[in-house]
Amino acid sequence: MKRTLLLPIFLMTFVASLAHAAPNADHKSAAEILPSSSLVYAELSDSAAVIKLLMDHPIRKKLEASDGYKQYLASPQYEQLQNGLALFEKQSGMKWRDAIESMSGGGLYVGFDLSTNGFALLMKATDSDKLATIHQAVAEAVEKQNRGAIQKGRTYRDVDTWKIGKGGFAIVGKWFLFTNNPDMGKTMFDNLLDGSPSALANDRDFKAAADRQGSSSDQPTAWAFARLPLIRGLGLLNKVLPEKSDNPGAELLFGGVQETLKNAPFITTALRVKNEELRLTIGAPHDPSEVSAARSFFFSPQGKGAAPKPLKPPGTMLSFTVHRDLAAMFRSADELFEENIAANIAQSDSQLTLFFSGRPFYSEVLGSFHPQMQIIVTQPTFKDVTPAIKVPAFAMVMRLKNTDDVTVAQFRTAFHTILNFVNLQGTQDGKPMLLTDLDKIDGATLLFSKYVFDASKGDKTKADIIYNFSPSMAIYGDRIMIASTRELAEQLIASAKAQKSDELIPQNTLLELDGPAVLQALKDNRETLVSQNMLEKGHTPAQANAEIDTLLDLVSYVRSIHSSMTFQDKWATIDLSAKLTSPK
Repeated sequence: MKRTLLLPIFLMTFVASLAHAAPNADHKSAAEILPSSSLVYAELSDSAAVIKLLMDHPIRKKLEASDGYKQYLASPQYEQLQNGLALFEKQSGMKWRDAIESMSGGGLYVGFDLSTNGFALLMKATDSDKLATIHQAVAEAVEKQNRGAIQKGRTYRDVDTWKIGKGGFAIVGKWFLFTNNPDMGKTMFDNLLDGSPSALANDRDFKAAADRQGSSSDQPTAWAFARLPLIRGLGLLNKVLPEKSDNPGAELLFGGVQETLKNAPFITTALRVKNEELRLTIGAPHDPSEVSAARSFFFSPQGKGAAPKPLKPPGTMLSFTVHRDLAAMFRSADELFEENIAANIAQSDSQLTLFFSGRPFYSEVLGSFHPQMQIIVTQPTFKDVTPAIKVPAFAMVMRLKNTDDVTVAQFRTAFHTILNFVNLQGTQDGKPMLLTDLDKIDGATLLFSKYVFDASKGDKTKADIIYNFSPSMAIYGDRIMIASTRELAEQLIASAKAQKSDELIPQNTLLELDGPAVLQALKDNRETLVSQNMLEKGHTPAQANAEIDTLLDLVSYVRSIHSSMTFQDKWATIDLSAKLTSPK
């Protein structure tokens, strides 16, 4: 028996049966049809927006020019798909895209029922006449490819059903219903024809999730709902987010997410596709009173935002601002991390105390700072010496709890000690000498350094990568700003003067990426990228240049990327958004 056509044809087959319709069937929602015991629910309410983005955006043409896509075009699978679509279009008189938009114009829905272990797929068409045409064309195409794949099933309450594989489907009004379980199918029919208080739409948790999806003018293109108790009971969350981590970085970034999922009854995910912007929102109930003491480092005392308002010096390509009590996190190392990680943290603490006059690093040194901090990455600037490989400048900004002379002097001494250590280690390895100095700029103290360039040993316009760095530390008010270059440190001083240090934002975590700035950084290193491509992939210069140009073209479509975490009003939210653009 021949294999059936690929997914577009296969799905169109599902929809394809004429049946008796209940008078009010077209007015029911998918949540009113699915049983209340549904563990997972997902809907795509605006399929046309997704199809338009995938098929019409200029970035698609760039992807089609890639080697991987060209290989797919030459594959038997692609040929089979095109033959099937051509046959369907000939028999239906409709373009396949128009047919899909018509079939799913009223929404596409998926559900999984816990009580029956049943899976359901629902689609709502926009036009019953077009649905009939699609049915006839698809049925004939599938029959040619796989004779007997669709068989007549029994009639239930005057509704004709059809068997396909291990499942069955039917159409009631504009609704197409498919399930792999007869008990779930019976419940869906009864809910659709009669209505039922036990439908998913009447479930308390589902209603709470649906209410979070925004106003009528801001409805998501697609969203999903999942109950968490069973998932936790099966131990699935522990596999992804173990109780004790072996990665301090992951704990620092996502520990609060695990704390929320540990107690939340459900989780929702929503996707919005609007004007050249993609936005993904993940949410779950969050009760600050249920946060464990070990993970209190992640949240502000009020259980709200409290990340600092970010500084944005010129040329900023990335800003990452967070609320994290680092000292509290490391104090809870035994509870948060596996035994070997906790031991390594204790060992590194004793080593780092050497730079801070014997003060315990994780408890006292980090305890000297407020829990707000920011990491900044900017486009580099060069004056006298320009390296061949240009590394973006970067910095960390933190706030001191105490700005007395003794505390400030301790950090100045520690930074100077670290620079001396780096200088000693570098000169032993044959690296240039690092000179250090002190300056006063606009009321700020600036400790800076500079690598000495020996003109007899190279071209100052294509210098070694080390000349990207001139480690510096600026102290302005209660802010300490540690930067990879003096230029960035000076820019941060200017930005700090224009903004109060205690200004906060609603988000607990906020990451912002500027697309044009990233693109410029890649363009600045284009020659290096081409050389690496040739070495790593064995490409010719022409091939390497073409591949790097494709990469630059793709990046040029990204205007910005934002990501944030917010914990407010007993609700946790993760937002991921990307704004795209169409370059000229």
